[in-house]
Amino acid sequence: AARFLTAYSLSGKPGLFVTNPNLMAPPGSDFNWLDHGHVMDAACLISLQYLVNQLSDTVRVNATTGAILAQDAQNIQQQLYSLLYSGLVSTNACSAVSVVINTTNNILTTAQLIVTVSIVPLGKVKSVAATLTFSNPAVQAVQPTLGGV
Repeated sequence: AARFLTAYSLSGKPGLFVTNPNLMAPPGSDFNWLDHGHVMDAACLISLQYLVNQLSDTVRVNATTGAILAQDAQNIQQQLYSLLYSGLVSTNACSAVSVVINTTNNILTTAQLIVTVSIVPLGKVKSVAATLTFSNPAVQAVQPTLGGV
């Protein structure tokens, strides 16, 4: 509950296991577990390595709005998406990624490319609900009937 990292043991299995690799992020944060932090760090590194090469590059802009042309934005999006997909999704580090370039920002005025990278983390099984029953194949289930109707 206090978001500390703790360990536990399992009956019949040797060793200790990490209960939850919690980060000390505030409640409700997407950065609740260490593995979420690791995958975001990897996404940041891939994005930085690609986007730093965009500095001082030229892009075509809309002559009226000064915003990046959709074709140029789509090209950058696709290149970065491909790198993120091969580095994270195809290696099972996350479930999905997306890249969106802001196409309304007046890049002639701001000289800034606004990029949003989103990651869908892997799902985590933190508890299991299992049903165990006896089954006797020699006995058939009997449907209850309403008597006297």
